[in-house]
Order: sequence, then structure tokens, then C-alpha cells
Amino acid sequence: MAKYWFMGRGKMVAAELKRGQLLSVELVLACSFFILALFCFAALWSWMYQSYLEAEEDYAMRTVLLGISDSLVLSPGEPSGWNLFSGYANSYGLASSQNVLSDGKALALQNLNSSYDAVKERMGAGAFEVYVGIYNESKTIYQFGKLADANNSLVSALSTERLAILNGSAVSVKVQVWRIRGRVL
Repeated sequence: MAKYWFMGRGKMVAAELKRGQLLSVELVLACSFFILALFCFAALWSWMYQSYLEAEEDYAMRTVLLGISDSLVLSPGEPSGWNLFSGYANSYGLASSQNVLSDGKALALQNLNSSYDAVKERMGAGAFEVYVGIYNESKTIYQFGKLADANNSLVSALSTERLAILNGSAVSVKVQVWRIRGRVL
């Protein structure tokens, strides 16, 4: 038999325990600490995983945003005369040359709002929503797509503005890519 020492009324008292005996208070405390530690680990893991998913979503949105804005401002599209063929294109570009936009292509893109889903897929947006706006200093000249609701806290959006020339004047091309958080890609 093993001896067990504990404090009792100010002095050490020896008590004998039989082999294999466990106090129920100790067992409850040990199990409680284990369950608490397991719960903390699970909560931390869930938070870290959610942060990872949000970072991946931001990276994917940034990649799509830069791809679309590069394609629109730097490329004529594929085929280069896509605006003449009722808007069908493998890729959409608004440029007649780098940073010089074609008025006819911008108008053709604006007229494709009725087939928004097909056009955004060909732009490479995938599960993201897209907005393209061409502005001069005073007004919107052309626009395509769906603008994100800035008042909705569930909307995750990224945008970029690029300078270009349209009809001999400087314009700003705003491209916005967005989605509602929580929806599966």
C-alpha cells in the first residue's frame, strides 16, 4: 500500500491508499481541464481556418481583378474585332492599343449587360461579380455589370482604377470585383 500525505488541520497527515485507487474530485478536475483545453484548441483552429479562407478569397479576388483590368485596358480582346460580331468574344478587351480605348468596344460592352453572366465568365470572373465603369472628370461615360452595395457589411469587394485615353481625352477605368461573404466559391 502507498502512503498519501495531505494537510489536515495544520499538520501533515498520512493516509494509506490502496493500489489503483483514484479520488473522484481529481478525476473530475482532470477531465474538466482536458475538455476546456480541447474546446480552446477547437475554437482557435476554427478561427485560424476562417482567417485562412478569407485570405485565399482575397488573393483570388485580387488575381481576377488584375486580370480583368489588364485585359480591358491593355488588350483589344480575342478576336480583336469582337464588338463587330454581336459581342461574342473569347476574351474582352477595350483597347485599340495599350491604354487607348475604342469607343465602339466600350459601347458594345455596355450593351452586353443583358448577357452579364456569360460575359463575366468569359472575362474570367468565375464566382465573383464584376463592375466596369469608364469615367471622365465629370460623369460616367460607359458602365457594365453590377456595382457592389457599399452599405452591405457582408460584401467583400476590391477595385482598381486605371487611366486610359478615350476619344483623345483622359478617362478613368474603374474595375470592381466583389462577392457576398459566406457563399461558397
